[in-house]
Amino acid sequence: MERKINYLHLRKQPYGIFERTPEIDYDSGAEILYVSSHELPPDEIWGSYNPITHTIKINRDLSEDKKRATLAHESGHALGINDEHQTDLYAAYKIGSFDFVRQFSRKPG
Repeated sequence: MERKINYLHLRKQPYGIFERTPEIDYDSGAEILYVSSHELPPDEIWGSYNPITHTIKINRDLSEDKKRATLAHESGHALGINDEHQTDLYAAYKIGSFDFVRQFSRKPG
């Protein structure tokens, strides 16, 4: 399954000022923010999903592979999957590789 990537684009505003349009997860419609670890909840070191703001936050210091796995996992939460195992299965389906997701799983095994 090929994942569409929404790159940040610059949008011209009045008076020649540019601003970034937000990156959006195509499956859930959630806004994706790449943040420092200080901006994540204390028990989440890779990423989190906030259902109130419909926002996925991902630690910007992660490797690209970890960012990809974390985005797929948090996207599952944004779609309403609350069970961690089910969310990992969704992430594996989205990425196309259970082994890829399992290597970054937060749980041993």
